[in-house]
Amino acid sequence: MEGSTDFKFYGNEKRKPNSFLWGGRLDANKDPLTILKTFERFLDIEENAILTMIFHENHLLSEIQDFISNSEKLKKAVLVKGFVEHHLLEEIYNENEFFILGSHYEGSGYALVEAMACGCIPVVTNITPFRYMTKEGECAFLFTPSRENELFCQLKRTRDNDLSVLQKKVLEQIKNKLSFEAIVNDIKIILEKIEN
Repeated sequence: MEGSTDFKFYGNEKRKPNSFLWGGRLDANKDPLTILKTFERFLDIEENAILTMIFHENHLLSEIQDFISNSEKLKKAVLVKGFVEHHLLEEIYNENEFFILGSHYEGSGYALVEAMACGCIPVVTNITPFRYMTKEGECAFLFTPSRENELFCQLKRTRDNDLSVLQKKVLEQIKNKLSFEAIVNDIKIILEKIEN
């Protein structure tokens, strides 16, 4: 990782149960349609689940709005929030249990770092940067990009796991691998190896 975040975990007092946050560019790489299709299925077994969508580019906005408007379940469960100023995101992360993304590829995944720093449990794709960031999935629910059935299985698993244990692992991963201090320590180790 070449960067981290100053966002902080403020506890779970304001965190809503069964709340999922999707954040990023509204484009094919982030694959919001796979998330929505699968979330619609998930609502059959977890009818109180909520999905909030925030984004700063809206290439697929009309497709997303059409898909949601054609589903009674999604109309009740999905909040399309749109653009949110960056300094307001910390509070939103601290209100949601899970951070969900369908990315096919990523460079660094800053949104995921921010979400994890605030205590969100990742439900993200099984791609190299996300595996690294989640300690090979130890503190996350990973699925293959575009695989709705895999994502559905992972969403079901969110109901059967001790979320307090997972959240603790998320925060430990931030401290030990994804914080500014951890990044500096990793760089120092690399430089020491080069010098030797």
